[in-house]
Amino acid sequence: LLPVSGLVAFGVQSRADRYTYLPAMGLSMLAAVWSANSAWKRTTQAVARVLALAAAGALTLRQLPSWRDSGAMLEQTLAVSPDHPLALLNFGSWNYSQGNLEQAEQCFARVLEEQVPNRTREGSICPGNLRYIRVLQGRIAEAREVLHPWLDASFADWSVPASWGMALLYEG
Repeated sequence: LLPVSGLVAFGVQSRADRYTYLPAMGLSMLAAVWSANSAWKRTTQAVARVLALAAAGALTLRQLPSWRDSGAMLEQTLAVSPDHPLALLNFGSWNYSQGNLEQAEQCFARVLEEQVPNRTREGSICPGNLRYIRVLQGRIAEAREVLHPWLDASFADWSVPASWGMALLYEG
């Protein structure tokens, strides 16, 4: 129960709602025992169960549009947490895969704005991605400028030196 208790944080997963199923089991068992021992009539219990299922169904229907595709899910994530570096990185990658280079560039640039002071590995993946987009757009010098501050970072993703080499190759 320690990982789901909230007493100890485990990175970005500490805010994930997938950890709520285990604590909810205890509440479910408590509700089952309470309803079995209560003096409610069968009809009242049946109505309560139907209402609970209807509420769960309505909430599910409300969430379904967020799960239409990866883009919709990431848009929902960014609506809740607009500066989340991993969500921005993934949304940028998704936009790139859809051919939306401008939107992808904006996502990667936002991660870099937020992450350069923090120097995280997620932030170091974005320079390579941003460089690639700028190379595709013919902006080679700008691509190299993005990578330069990250070249000496010991924590940087492997894509940083690989992207630097590709930028040099494109420049001849």
